[in-house]
Amino acid sequence: MLGFTFFLLAFLISPQNTPPAQSRFLEVKVGNKALLEMISGTELVLPQLRVYDRKGFQVAELDDGPSFPATLTKVLQSPPKALGKTLQSETKILVDKTGKPLKDLPDADFTIVEYWAEWCESCHAQVAQLKEVIASQPRLSITVLHAEADPLKIPELQGKVKQQKDK
Repeated sequence: MLGFTFFLLAFLISPQNTPPAQSRFLEVKVGNKALLEMISGTELVLPQLRVYDRKGFQVAELDDGPSFPATLTKVLQSPPKALGKTLQSETKILVDKTGKPLKDLPDADFTIVEYWAEWCESCHAQVAQLKEVIASQPRLSITVLHAEADPLKIPELQGKVKQQKDK
């Protein structure tokens, strides 16, 4: 019985930076075809974060920086008007960890798509800030699509990316 009680307590007590239970972090990546389009396209900026409302309309595109946590909090508490882009068009370029197209995203008040890369220092800092903001919004259900923009570590792509701190 003592073992079961310990397990239950360990399960109920979560680390401070863990998002609330109604929030989900899903690891996804940019599909190979989209990667090739990125390489041939214009300069990318990482990290890049887009916020979509419950209906799937984009309500914000946020930059990294000192005002990021406050700006994201404001967007989540009082979403601005939709920008015209949709989550459906965004997820067309994303695949799950096995390379399959994304299907059946969880229903949530907000879906956040965060583009990052392993070699992007400011991306790692933004992830920590994102988790803190989400933890401060326990009444909202939020799904985060943590999308690796360079899962293949393509040198040509790294040369085209401008990290936010270098702006």
